Amino acid sequence: IRGRYFGLRNSALSLFTLLSTILGGYYLDWFKTKFPDLPMTRSFEILFGLAVVLGGISILFLLKQPEPVVETKPENHLRERLKAPLKDNNFRKLLRFAVFWSFGVNFASPFFIVYMLQDLQLSYTLVSIYTVTSAMADLIGMWAWGHFSDQLGNRAVIIINSFIATILPFLWIFTDASPYIVFLFLPLLHLIGGFSWAGYNLCSVNLVLRMAPKEGNSVYFATWNTVNGMSAGLGAVVGGLA
Repeated sequence: IRGRYFGLRNSALSLFTLLSTILGGYYLDWFKTKFPDLPMTRSFEILFGLAVVLGGISILFLLKQPEPVVETKPENHLRERLKAPLKDNNFRKLLRFAVFWSFGVNFASPFFIVYMLQDLQLSYTLVSIYTVTSAMADLIGMWAWGHFSDQLGNRAVIIINSFIATILPFLWIFTDASPYIVFLFLPLLHLIGGFSWAGYNLCSVNLVLRMAPKEGNSVYFATWNTVNGMSAGLGAVVGGLA
């Protein structure tokens, strides 16, 4: 029931993301109207400062979280544990997919919000509403794909949603600042995107969890996150230069 469990857990996180995004977007527009003489950078400083405080509070809760004791074999040296994921043929195939996928996604994804704010001249509140729309679809998608993954398997769900996510950026070519696009087409794109990305994010982690051995699975996740992070960072830099 791993799919259903993480689906429910991630849905709860999406709900809080939804609420905080609405508040953040409303605050930025309120600050711009209330203090027109102050630079907008001041509003972001306050927003980021609040995020730091909340992050610190979350650490206090984390300190109270017990960690299960994991037995490790003394002869299993660190160097061997670090090499284990790369010796796994199936996991190497997954890493190759992750390299190209993360690079391609982050080549464009950081600039969608910039495009909406600068080119379409949309308000912060409206952009936050789009984000909330995506979060709502993510909330529903986590629950739905969690059930599907337990029945169809993680790989099948990843293939389906990767196909959908590949098509979505192409549809942004047809966007402009017309009311039809702003109030119908863009929300629809965010709904589809949130729902499909929920399935990908959920099942990619579950697939790594299933492939990793019970002992030493943290090394698999470390390798997975490192490869994804490096590819994503490189993709964003190249996208910015382009």
